[in-house]
Amino acid sequence: MKLSFMKLLSLILIIILTCNKTAFGCATMFVDQFSWSLHPNLPVNDFVKGNLGVIQPSFARIYLVIAYRYLINKPLNNNEINQTVKLINDRLGHVSFYCFDITKMDYYKDWINERNLVLKPEKNTNLKAYTNLNDFNYITICNIQADALNKATNTLKNLIKKYGIKTPCVIDWVKNQDIVFKNDGNSQNTKIPTPLTKSNDSYLMNERNYQIACANFYATNYETAYTDFNKLANTKDYRDKALAKYLAIRTLIRQGTVKTKDQFNIEFLENAQAQILKIKDKPEYSAYINALNNLNNFILDRLDPKSRLRQLDQELINNITYDSLEEYISVYDIVTGYDPNNFDTNEKNIQPLIPNLGSMSEWIQVYQSKNSDACNYAMQKFNKTSTTQWLINLNQHTATSDKNFSTIIGQFNMLNQSNKAYLTLAYKVTKYFIDSKQYDKAINLLDKLLEIKDLDLSSKNMYLAQRIQLAKSLDQFVKFGISTEVGSWGNFSDEVPDNYIYIDPAVKTIKSKPLHNFIPLAQGFINSYFSLDMLKKLSSTKIYTLPSRLNLVKVIFLRSALLNKMSYVNDAATILAQIDVSYKNLYINFLKNNSPEEKKFLMAYIMLINSNFLPYLTTNSNNFNSYEWWGKYDLTNLHMPDYNTDDGYYSYPNKVDYPTYIKPLFLSKEDLVQASNEIKSLNSAKPASVYLPEIVVSFAKTHKNYPLVPQALHLSVRCTHLGQRCSDGSKLSKEAFQLLHKNYPNNLWAKKTPYYY
Repeated sequence: MKLSFMKLLSLILIIILTCNKTAFGCATMFVDQFSWSLHPNLPVNDFVKGNLGVIQPSFARIYLVIAYRYLINKPLNNNEINQTVKLINDRLGHVSFYCFDITKMDYYKDWINERNLVLKPEKNTNLKAYTNLNDFNYITICNIQADALNKATNTLKNLIKKYGIKTPCVIDWVKNQDIVFKNDGNSQNTKIPTPLTKSNDSYLMNERNYQIACANFYATNYETAYTDFNKLANTKDYRDKALAKYLAIRTLIRQGTVKTKDQFNIEFLENAQAQILKIKDKPEYSAYINALNNLNNFILDRLDPKSRLRQLDQELINNITYDSLEEYISVYDIVTGYDPNNFDTNEKNIQPLIPNLGSMSEWIQVYQSKNSDACNYAMQKFNKTSTTQWLINLNQHTATSDKNFSTIIGQFNMLNQSNKAYLTLAYKVTKYFIDSKQYDKAINLLDKLLEIKDLDLSSKNMYLAQRIQLAKSLDQFVKFGISTEVGSWGNFSDEVPDNYIYIDPAVKTIKSKPLHNFIPLAQGFINSYFSLDMLKKLSSTKIYTLPSRLNLVKVIFLRSALLNKMSYVNDAATILAQIDVSYKNLYINFLKNNSPEEKKFLMAYIMLINSNFLPYLTTNSNNFNSYEWWGKYDLTNLHMPDYNTDDGYYSYPNKVDYPTYIKPLFLSKEDLVQASNEIKSLNSAKPASVYLPEIVVSFAKTHKNYPLVPQALHLSVRCTHLGQRCSDGSKLSKEAFQLLHKNYPNNLWAKKTPYYY
């Protein structure tokens, strides 16, 4: 069974609530994404139409199905494109969870409108269309679906036409239908309509019995519902005997998949399958032939999934439909043991390769596998077939240091840019040139790739991450190090395109547009290998956006302060006075002041009142929220993330955005040594919760009448609370509190500071 949306949401909320400052990335939940790893560039229309870009093995299988079709020169036709795009958009939009808010659906509105013609509207007519199963923690199923509401609407119309809109029997039917729809599988809420015993009208009797059967179904009383539906199916004068039989089979399948401690109950499913095969070709069931076939496929998916996967494999190669593609993804997961709830296991993906899955499934399995056999398997298949799809698979599994990589180079050189495998092969070939120090070849190829007009943004940013390593000047570094993000990771969803809203201080208006920023690898280089001198040179470049430049200059301001280089602090403040307009007067006041002691206080005050100062650039577009400051963890992580450990930056970038790398060519040994020495000093610097209150408390002791001191003392206490907690910070908090209340007992800031702990 699939993990319900509500369980997933609950799990995310638990993670957020249990995260602390040290693992800040968990709480941030908004990380700029420059290249997708789970899917191609969004919206997916271009990819589905054949603009594949760099095909990554981490893509969801639905995209690899599409890629395979183009790689074997069987492009999707217009109908297939429409069906596929609809399914992808539905999956990305969680349409499968429609039953959590059924009130937005037209069929629900149609039912309510028809119902309200007979009875007064209820105060709360919302249906709980999903069921939480009592026997299983967090398992949720869609219970009341579109067909049920449409059936109720049409039945009511027939009753009104036959008996009249305000007749007792119609009113009674509507009241009982309300009872039916209020059953949600919770035994405490179960309420079944009372049978009609005194009516001579067989039509009304049958409709009541149908209501009773449905109520038992929604209440998950499947055994009773199965009996009820079968009785109706065998009732001579019941007008919907075929429907009743179909629902009896559906109920049997529910018994075999929901009311069982195992994944499914073979006995129930085999019984249901036998009944389907017995009736599906009979003329009286022709209206339900598609529904019965779907039920039969559902059973096959569980009883013989490998056989069913082979069938679907061939179906999709010939023709893609919404239903067949959706079913294929589900059955593939069953056969390969993919667990949508266990990301760690899926990430490793080292289980043995499974034979005889069908040509497409075989290709997908090998492409995504991390099993040591995958490379040999791909080599054997390519040597046997010489096909593009197996060349791309061999490329995936062959290290650039492997002698067999020369085969890929030779094949690549024979391709032109129109080949669907070209861009994926080019990414690895470029890596080969970089790894073998053939930098000019890498530069020439990358420059050609970046000039491709219809190159998707996600692939472009992957190439930029390669090209920036080969920058031979700071100008080139900026040229190739800045791009537009494709979206964000977070906001309770993975990899979702997002238009960031930020305030442009220059014009004081809110703009909504994709954010232009340093790509993650460029940020890593800046944070890890740039000295203050190099950062100053970088800040003078004005081709990047205001938010990006603002964050960079704040990094310079803070690093300079921690390294006690006040001339660099002055230079940064001069720029900030121009671009950080909300605090313009503070920077100007700081720059005008010549007293070293007062200047240092104002520097600390600026960072207390405007807490968005970090010692590094971050992939989190919003930096910190109000009143959060850098901690020791931030200072000791001024290095490139290591994906073999869990101590990377708090705003963990996508692995695709942070590939293996060489240090930028334009940085000299002297540049790297200078940066390394500065970072060592920064690693031993104090967190904000100690560094800033120390300066303020010291200044407050000798400058009692300085107008900003009371507020600075208040902010110091706040900083020790909301910044990193430590014993030194606690002592300073108490000291700042005592100074504030002793020297300024009636001051507004003293009243706003009732505690120091």
